[in-house]
Amino acid sequence: MEFYEWFGDKSASQADSRPQADSADPGTSWKIGDRVLASWLDGYFYPGRVRQLKEQSCEIAYDDGDTAWVDKANVRRPDIEPGSKVFCRYKAGPMFMVCIVKQQIGEKIHVEYVSGEREWTTISMVRVRRPISDVGPPAEVHLGSAFPAGPDPAQLIIDGMRGSMRGVGAMTAAEPMMGLPRAPFFPDVGNTVADSNWRAGDRVLGRWLDFY
Repeated sequence: MEFYEWFGDKSASQADSRPQADSADPGTSWKIGDRVLASWLDGYFYPGRVRQLKEQSCEIAYDDGDTAWVDKANVRRPDIEPGSKVFCRYKAGPMFMVCIVKQQIGEKIHVEYVSGEREWTTISMVRVRRPISDVGPPAEVHLGSAFPAGPDPAQLIIDGMRGSMRGVGAMTAAEPMMGLPRAPFFPDVGNTVADSNWRAGDRVLGRWLDFY
């Protein structure tokens, strides 16, 4: 695990977690087009807009092109402002790094990473941690074209929550799958193994969609 991932995981529960009453917006009447932060399959909240409404859920069109039906308990008003701790896609790349919002002009934000480096970016490039209600994962998930080709990661994660993903036990909202990129990424698979004469049954370590 890289330092910034460790730092983000260790400190998120302190600076980034907010009391449920501050962010859950009880009784909010959402409207189509409302700007929101909504939970995703990995347990983080991402920016998007309300596209459709049902009795207990909203269809969210996330900024990266993905859509999902999210329980209203896990839809919040945007609360990102100067001083907020967020996880931002560094240089609009694939990896989220912990940072603090220093300035904000509408959707544009100026952030400072733990390394001291700063950059201007947009709210579309960030995700945050907020208290999450245990109402199950988002439903009817559709991934935008930004996600890499291959097996449907959303379905793999949903299967994992049901206890069938590669033998992993059932997952709950309190045990989200962390680190799954929601944006275009070009994984660095590292140097190839010198001895590439693999045989059926060889024991190996292989990189998964969450970079582990």
